[in-house]
Amino acid sequence: MRSRISLGLTLATILLALSMVFANQARSSSRSSWEYRVVQVQETQLIEQTLNKLGAEGWELVSHDPAPGRAVTTAGFYYVKRMK
Repeated sequence: MRSRISLGLTLATILLALSMVFANQARSSSRSSWEYRVVQVQETQLIEQTLNKLGAEGWELVSHDPAPGRAVTTAGFYYVKRMK
């Protein structure tokens, strides 16, 4: 009787471990789907406000291109993404 209980617990543990492995593989193999957006900000004073608003909506900053003709500036194009 004791060996049957031990065998049952061992099999249940193995099945639980296998189900966890397969669940993790299924999650990691699914690809994330992203949504992208380009935001143009022309006034330096509005950048922080604009980025904070986008962040509150779930957007994440990916890159920034300065405005044409301005080598050192924060005005320009901001590229953001968020999960769909």
